Amino acid sequence: MTIKELLNGQEYKIDDERLSSRPMSWGATIITTNAGELPSTVDESCAVFLDPPTPVSIANAIDHLADDGELRKNLALAGLLRFRDRFRRNTYMNVWIELLAIDR
Repeated sequence: MTIKELLNGQEYKIDDERLSSRPMSWGATIITTNAGELPSTVDESCAVFLDPPTPVSIANAIDHLADDGELRKNLALAGLLRFRDRFRRNTYMNVWIELLAIDR
């Protein structure tokens, strides 16, 4: 399957340049870079890292994921698990409780 076939002529717009944990919660496979805080959000168990991020490397990553359903599924599942373990409200709440030494 080619990228053109995968996108089926649809336009896609990225509204936010920052990667958040939201795509992982949707079961999306992540293609990203090592820039900034991104490695603290995802790792190689749940994302494809581009080094360097060029149009060719992006296209190659998309083609590779389009052709490898098992890899796509494994990365998506790992992302869902990472989201569940690290980015849910209770997780954040417990971190703040610990940081602020709040007795429950």
